[in-house]
Amino acid sequence: MSSSLMHYYDYAKRTLFNGGGGGSLVRTIDDVPQNGVMDNFLNICAFALIAAYMGYLIMMKSKNNNKVQKKEDNINPIPHFKNTYNKYNKYTDDQLNIPKTDEWKHTAWKKWMVTLEDRWDKFINEIDKNKSEWMDKKDAQLIEWVKELQAKWLHFNPNIDQEYKIEFLKKSESWSDDKWKIWMLTEAQQLLENDLKEWLSQAEAEYCKWTMDSWRHWKDSQIKEWITLDWKYEEDNFFSKVDEFSVEVLPIEERRLWYAWKERIYKEGSDWKYWTSLKESKLVNENWELWEEWKTEKQEMFNEWLQLYTHKWIQQKQWRLWIGEKMSHERNKSTSESIIVGASPAEIKTDEKKDDVKDDEKKDEIKIDEKKADVKDDEKKDEIKIVVA
Repeated sequence: MSSSLMHYYDYAKRTLFNGGGGGSLVRTIDDVPQNGVMDNFLNICAFALIAAYMGYLIMMKSKNNNKVQKKEDNINPIPHFKNTYNKYNKYTDDQLNIPKTDEWKHTAWKKWMVTLEDRWDKFINEIDKNKSEWMDKKDAQLIEWVKELQAKWLHFNPNIDQEYKIEFLKKSESWSDDKWKIWMLTEAQQLLENDLKEWLSQAEAEYCKWTMDSWRHWKDSQIKEWITLDWKYEEDNFFSKVDEFSVEVLPIEERRLWYAWKERIYKEGSDWKYWTSLKESKLVNENWELWEEWKTEKQEMFNEWLQLYTHKWIQQKQWRLWIGEKMSHERNKSTSESIIVGASPAEIKTDEKKDDVKDDEKKDEIKIDEKKADVKDDEKKDEIKIVVA
């Protein structure tokens, strides 16, 4: 035999037969003369024994690997999954001493939604109270705003063109009294109405924001109360660590528990979304109707005030005060510009005298117009007396 074959042969004798078998078979073979036939026979036997032994070792190793793999497959992706979840079933209803099963949890959600309706009614009552206070506050603000608007339009406004985006200052320089009256009854009234619209628009935005902020704050506080219940918080926090992939390696019972939890939170989310959408729609619609009523009432009151105010403005010929204030403004502006560009005091006095002359001429024109208007009024009175007579 070759040296390598003899090595395997000796190994077979030592390990397979010299152990528990006492080596009797090999010794019997050794006693036979080592001729060529016997050599071939021994070689075949040695290889057969070695192959059988090696096959046995491979089979045992494979079997052990399968046992280890099976054991590893049964390991939960989350340590102590079942033991931890069993803790939830030990929680009981404090009043009925009933384990918190899936059915119990479904019932707990339904009961909580029922109590939520009572809380909703209380919330609406609180909102109505706050709305009444808010509108009373806005009433007072509107009155103050109208007073400021009234005082503002009694006097000349040098920024009227920029403020209202019109071309008033230039075109009004040569107006007659009749032209002033027409302007006050048309364009000026429209400008004042636009002021009110802007004020109401800002108030409306504030009202809507206040309503929605109150609703969102209340809504969030309610659902937060539910999801932070001890058993609910711990259960959600635990099961949320398992995803759609890792759940498949769990034992059947534990997998069922996870899917039951998943179904429950989906139903709770769906119920909550539907309930809040209904309540929000109702809240918005009712609040909008109330706002429209309030706004319409204020617009009517403002229109009544506007008619009285424009009538008085025209009756007092308030534009004459505007003209006088405009002249003073332009004179002061001219003086300031002269000082800036470095005009001499004599030049400034000359310009002031010219301005005074112009002012006097303008005042004389105003007086003449007033006299003409008075004459016309007297003529109308005489006509009325003649008709009456």
